[in-house]
Amino acid sequence: MGAETNPNVDDAAFLFLVLKGTIGKVSWGDIERGEHVMTRERTMRRWAGICFLLALGLGIPAAANSGNQAGKTLVSQGDHGSGGRSGVDVEAREVVREERTVYVPFHRLDELLGPESRAVVLPYERFLELWGALSPRGVDEEVEEAPPVDVLVASAKYRGRVTGGIAQFTGTYRIEVLKSSGYAKFPLLLQRVAVTRVELDGQVALVNSIKGGMELFVRGAGAHELVVSFSSPVRREGKKSRVSVDLPPVAMASLELEIEGAALEIFSHPMAVASLEAAGATTIARFSVGGLSDVEISWQPQAAKVVAAETALFVTSTQMLSAGKGAIRNDSAFDLQIAQGSVERLLVELPRDFTPLSVEVPGLKGRRAEGRNLVLEFEAPQTGKISLRIMGEQILPNLGEAPVQAPILRLRQAVQRERIFTAILEAPGVKLSAKAEAGAVEVDSSELPHGPRKRGRILRSFLFTAYPGRADLGAKAPSVWLQVEKLEPEIQTEAETFLEVYDDHLEAVFFMNHRIRRSGLFSVAYRLPADLRVTEVGPEDLVRGFRVEAKGAVQTVTVELNRKAEDHLSLRLEAEAERSAADEALVVPAIETLGAKKQRGVVGLAVGTSYDARMGKSAGLFSMSVKELPVSRFPQSGPRPTVLGYRYNALPYSGGVVIQRKQPKVTAEVVEQVSVSEDRLRITATIHYKILYAGVDRLAIEIPADV
Repeated sequence: MGAETNPNVDDAAFLFLVLKGTIGKVSWGDIERGEHVMTRERTMRRWAGICFLLALGLGIPAAANSGNQAGKTLVSQGDHGSGGRSGVDVEAREVVREERTVYVPFHRLDELLGPESRAVVLPYERFLELWGALSPRGVDEEVEEAPPVDVLVASAKYRGRVTGGIAQFTGTYRIEVLKSSGYAKFPLLLQRVAVTRVELDGQVALVNSIKGGMELFVRGAGAHELVVSFSSPVRREGKKSRVSVDLPPVAMASLELEIEGAALEIFSHPMAVASLEAAGATTIARFSVGGLSDVEISWQPQAAKVVAAETALFVTSTQMLSAGKGAIRNDSAFDLQIAQGSVERLLVELPRDFTPLSVEVPGLKGRRAEGRNLVLEFEAPQTGKISLRIMGEQILPNLGEAPVQAPILRLRQAVQRERIFTAILEAPGVKLSAKAEAGAVEVDSSELPHGPRKRGRILRSFLFTAYPGRADLGAKAPSVWLQVEKLEPEIQTEAETFLEVYDDHLEAVFFMNHRIRRSGLFSVAYRLPADLRVTEVGPEDLVRGFRVEAKGAVQTVTVELNRKAEDHLSLRLEAEAERSAADEALVVPAIETLGAKKQRGVVGLAVGTSYDARMGKSAGLFSMSVKELPVSRFPQSGPRPTVLGYRYNALPYSGGVVIQRKQPKVTAEVVEQVSVSEDRLRITATIHYKILYAGVDRLAIEIPADV
């Protein structure tokens, strides 16, 4: 390629190309066959491509020239393979194999084309369009792609120091900004820590708080240094200390932590300890945390092995025993005093068939069963005082059978002294009695070191003391025998009986108020005369149903309850019986609560105003004023007021009521009107009768004989 300039024209005014020299000659026939000569220069190939497009006639418009260029021909090859869409005629359709000169002018076209007779003129705007189209796709030029991320964290280095209850860290990040212009941002996820300072290249960084950490803004492509200061609390569990942090995952990252104390045991998760270094009174631990986010480091003093004989252990346990629902429960609280040495684990001897349900002790690492021993392992050796709580149960045989041995827990350690307090708790629905053997003595419940977790009355309590190291006192476990029986409820009844008498039948309502002690109940049974037919038992929200069983002159009514009744229970029973005659003597029916320890009550009798009622021969019934009866149960006015009242203090009682129809009581009021005439008297009489107690079927009127 050669670029020729006109001395009379400015250098920036045009671009002049000739396909000769280093590129060689390209004929129209070569271009038609797609043949051209390639050079090593990328720019030369671009120009050859543009000339190739010109030769094929890709819609290049002809340029209009000034008048002094009339002898020149402007050619477009648009009708060669393009359907003749170009509006410029071609002088000869035959392919002429000859050299061409191509001009791409900026301006002053007349001066440029002056010495030439044949040329192809291309507007500059069209040239730029073709140049841009060929540059990315039409030539062998590499295209630079945008980076996949704006910021890359190349490496991270953390250094920390534990001081008291705080672990302070400094994280140094080497970051690469790939974005060429503007601000780049990326998240820095630091959780479970308190960030105190963020610096970028020695200056305060631009950060924004986001969920899970913060977002950093950085400007300027290339390498930068980010320094973040943060802290995390140290959690202590016995002798063990722990610190946890959530770090942003970085492919290449390391962590160094300096901890106060020498000869420490270091534990880490999920990474391993890379190295440990003792530096005076401190320990330096190093870790590789590449790609990790959730990091946890814990440490404790190295456990010194203590010979069992050097350990002085004193044990006091308070064991609460209760029975119910088919099991004997033991809730034990152990107070251990380690006077010398330390213990790494505890062994608790479990009674036969005893199942531990829960174990509570600080610093517990794990528990397992070894035969009849429960092994409790600590995370670190324990010194000083230990509080241990174990709750479990043992299956209870059938109630009322032979006494069973209470499950007592003991420690299987080298113990200097062991004191075992055993308390027997009252349980609902169960009668529990205890007998202690093997050196146990009975003590007052106020001497127990611990009371029951839940409210409960302590029936009896015992103390057993042993010195396992002294054979003369023995180390045999205490023996407590329990007799467990089902506890029957204790019922006391207050009954109110209301009897309403009709000519042909009797209606009875029994209001039964029960006080329940010792144990609750799900049903209650009553005994009634067989001639009473029970029609309803309530209230509906409490009574599930009832059944009647008649036997001879009595019947039993069993009432099933929806829920367990405790303390108090009130029921209402309604019944009725037929009467053969209105003036038939009435036997006062008695209702009895089966199983009640005591029952007393009152009886009220209501009859119509046409009858007289009086108490006949009775036993156990005592007359009382009707006004002493509760008005809500015994109405004292209306067509059938309560006329008789009785009370009884115990069952059984007997009594009869004589009922007689009253004789009619007739009163009359006579109004006479007398009219006097000359020879006679006219008398008009009006009689007003008032008939009480009973009706009359005839009335007699006495009239003077001369009327």
